[in-house]
Amino acid sequence: MLLRRTAVFLLFACLALPALPEPLRLTSSAQAPYFLLDGQGFLDRLIPEVFRRVGVEARAVQDDAAARAKINANSGIDDGVAMRSRAIGSDFPNLLLVDEKVIDTEFVVFTLRRDLKITGFASLQPLHVGLITGWKVVEDGLLPDTSVTRAGNAEQLFNLLRSGHVDVVIFERWMGQYLLAQRKLPPLLATALYIQLHNEARRFGRAGGARCRRSGQSRPERVSRQYVARTAHAAQCHPRFRAVDATR
Repeated sequence: MLLRRTAVFLLFACLALPALPEPLRLTSSAQAPYFLLDGQGFLDRLIPEVFRRVGVEARAVQDDAAARAKINANSGIDDGVAMRSRAIGSDFPNLLLVDEKVIDTEFVVFTLRRDLKITGFASLQPLHVGLITGWKVVEDGLLPDTSVTRAGNAEQLFNLLRSGHVDVVIFERWMGQYLLAQRKLPPLLATALYIQLHNEARRFGRAGGARCRRSGQSRPERVSRQYVARTAHAAQCHPRFRAVDATR
């Protein structure tokens, strides 16, 4: 249903337009299960399907660098970013928001220390925190003077934790489940994620959001649960990692 609402939002802007010479390219720094090697990840399937419904060919491309993905989209190297928080920022004047969320996502805290009790961002302030470079929505939640070390990708991030360079890491729930095969991880932060398009692709934005809104029940959430369930069982889990309950 969410796919239908997004596609309607894109549809009316696409009518009577010539075919594009090549597929729209929307990037994301998300990892499995959003992208999978067999091309059946959440974004692998979502982005082509949403645009297919309005007669436009598009694909999602994985880019490890979150900050670079948005810069490239703003400069026109890529046509947009597939999954970002709602805020665009004044540094990206060529991006516009497709005003229908792609998915609701959550961020959780992982640690090796069993003595920690995480109750929110304030409880992280005395600790050394690891996070992914470019995850602005997480950075904005941290209190001033929180000690932070940034990593370029999930492997680097969890290596910081494994080696003791940080006390905790903040990571997205479903990607963490894939990596560590953990379940029932309470969120430190929950936020909606959206498509942002370069101005040259703006004609596809309004119709897609309407198509999303008309759908009611979110098919992407059903697709997400399907792949999280499948991939979490197959993931390798380091036995020392645990997810901290951020809600207690």
